[in-house]
Amino acid sequence: PVDPLIVARSWQFVRKWMATPAMTELSPVEIAPGANLTTDADLITAARAAAGPGEGHGCCTAAMSPRALGGVLGADLRVHGVSGLSVADNSAVPLIVGAHTCTTVYAIAEK
Repeated sequence: PVDPLIVARSWQFVRKWMATPAMTELSPVEIAPGANLTTDADLITAARAAAGPGEGHGCCTAAMSPRALGGVLGADLRVHGVSGLSVADNSAVPLIVGAHTCTTVYAIAEK
């Protein structure tokens, strides 16, 4: 749920960076998402339109988090409300990690 907002804020950061004196000497031109898109909502819409199903690593679809917070799995990797079903793949990660996702899956599988 936070990924689109992170993308929007990243674009806003890059815009501020490109407006610094050192960068304006290079005459940068914004091609995407478009300088006319300024609000978080506009940038999030642009991010969703630009992203495809193959973007990034598939993960975080069955988050290991309390059910009250929208989680699907408990700390024991068992699916909330379902008996006898565990998940041991990258879908268990609540937010994508800043490392190679395969190592995270190894750690989950070892658990």
